[in-house]
Formats: sequence, C-alpha cells, structure tokens
Amino acid sequence: MAAGIYFLETAVILLATQFHSANAAIVFLILISFTANSTHSLLGTAAAMDIGGRKNVGFASGIIDSFQYFGGSLAGYFLGRLLDANWGWYFYFMAPFGLIGGLLMFAIRNQALDKNNA
Repeated sequence: MAAGIYFLETAVILLATQFHSANAAIVFLILISFTANSTHSLLGTAAAMDIGGRKNVGFASGIIDSFQYFGGSLAGYFLGRLLDANWGWYFYFMAPFGLIGGLLMFAIRNQALDKNNA
C-alpha cells in the first residue's frame, strides 16, 4: 500500500509541473499534501509497531518521528539553495523522494516475502 501511495505521490508531483495556473497550484498543493500525509500516517504507526513491539512502540514512534525533522532540515537547506538559483525546480526536487520511498517499500516487501518463504 505504501509503495503505491509513494508512486502516486511522484506521479502527482510530476503532473503538477505541467500546469501553471493559480487554480492548478491550489489543486496540486492539496493533492501533494494528501499523498505525503498518507504515507507518513501509514508508515509512522506501522513501523513503530514493527520495530518497537507492544512495550516500546512509543519510544520507536518518537525516534521515527524525529527523522522527519532531520530530513526537513537537510531538505530545507538544499531546497533553499536550489530555489535561490531557480524556482522552476521545486517540484522536480520532491519527485525523487517519492520514487525512492516506493522503491524502498518494494525492497522491504520482497525481503519480508523471501524471509517468510525460507
């Protein structure tokens, strides 16, 4: 499910690059927000349960949640540098992260399937 949402997010982001009106910007901002929040909501709770188990789910959730702030600070720095050069790269900066997330979800899924079949 998460891989599908990540790939959908990438498609929405790349589609957003093709439209340049104010109304399109509003629509795509909402669509991107939905897809980005969907993966965060889905993976944040599921990963915490998988990693922390019943007794440490709160701790694992906090650690996982902290990574969004680390990533946000790095992305903010690099995105800021990129946008100083050209605002046209904004959506293209985000698209690889959705693609990488989807590919990682497939890799994790295949690893889990291989482990269960062994």
